[in-house]
Amino acid sequence: MKVFYPKGYETYKGPKFENPSRLSFLNFIKGKEVSYDTSTLKAIERLHGKDYINKIKDLKNSESNNLDLSFEKSTFLVGANAVAATIEAARNFGFAAVRPPGHHASSQPRGFCYFNNILIAVNHVFPNKKVAILDLDAHYGDGTHEFALKMKNIRYFSIHANPEKYYPYRKFKRDNDVLIDVEPEKVNDKKFIEYVNELISQIKRFQPDVLALSIGFDTFFSDPVIGFLLKKPSTYKEVGEILREEFNKSFAVLEGGYSEHLPLLILNFLEGFFGLENIQFKESPKKVVKRFRKKKGATYSLSNSGEIIETITNIKTVSTYNRKEGMSYVLKGDSVVEFQKIMITDKQFIEWKKVGLLNKLYNMGYEFDVVYEPQQIEWEKLLKQNVNDIKVKGDVIIIKFDKHSLFLKKHSLVDGYVVRLYERD
Repeated sequence: MKVFYPKGYETYKGPKFENPSRLSFLNFIKGKEVSYDTSTLKAIERLHGKDYINKIKDLKNSESNNLDLSFEKSTFLVGANAVAATIEAARNFGFAAVRPPGHHASSQPRGFCYFNNILIAVNHVFPNKKVAILDLDAHYGDGTHEFALKMKNIRYFSIHANPEKYYPYRKFKRDNDVLIDVEPEKVNDKKFIEYVNELISQIKRFQPDVLALSIGFDTFFSDPVIGFLLKKPSTYKEVGEILREEFNKSFAVLEGGYSEHLPLLILNFLEGFFGLENIQFKESPKKVVKRFRKKKGATYSLSNSGEIIETITNIKTVSTYNRKEGMSYVLKGDSVVEFQKIMITDKQFIEWKKVGLLNKLYNMGYEFDVVYEPQQIEWEKLLKQNVNDIKVKGDVIIIKFDKHSLFLKKHSLVDGYVVRLYERD
């Protein structure tokens, strides 16, 4: 698996939602850091023009009242590096884990986007090839489509929220391009896959040499910017699997996606797009982040605010440590040890355990936050079985039937209990 990301992405703070934490999955997935060079600038210039490059270099926050852009000292640097990372992903048929995104950028920067990453890469790497751009972001990629209108070798295919009601509030048309406008609240996991398959059938008629995928994860229901009704992270894995099966040459570029579940969604997509066996995890994330002096007869615990609590007869804070989002902390003797957490679904937990990956990652020092996906259950058939046992453990309820175990757990993915049904061994 080849993942490429822009050098210095964390130095660009970005506008609301489009912040460095979007690439936090790079804390556990291996990737290659990429910087721009003169060839990158020439590639940008071929699409946007030299004056546009100078414009992005010179813009300051004081010159813009746009809430969806952030002109900082590092804006141009990170934006150009994002283009370079996308070019590398195109060359190697990999995944460009980039920010800022790019599919709204055209003659003006807009919608979190400064340079049109995917189209610059396609234009640079595949100038004489037939390329289909499939855009699965929740928003219509108006910048990509506007540029593509002038390119005979490129076709644009997209599922997106109706642009008459939702950003970017404009739309272009061309024969043979396929745009599916939807109402976000009417598109669930099943419907989304149907739309993807519909677009794939249209793309195959075009017979492209390469598929370029703009993948956004703002279609997930918890996304704070828009969100469709997709509630299963494994839907993105299924999308990746379908595309891997249908196209021999393809690469993907990150566009939107701003929810707390983004690392989970990207991980699922990568597993489908490249195959689990090709995902490369970073080594040894476990480390000591704080040492302190223990007193005989005292007990110690950690608070969620980064304090080491000592209890003898009174309770007091004896030291502090820096807690990071997405990390887990435990006391080991006189040390606070930090572990990298990976958010995975219960399906992934079972599959990874079967192939030995779970145990391998545990031994490397990873911890897991398991998300339970909603599941359709045939209740009439289930309730015909005898109930053999009921157990309640905190916010978990386990009901054992003759042939199945029913598992109920409170979780952030749904409002209430997530229900899972497993066949008993």
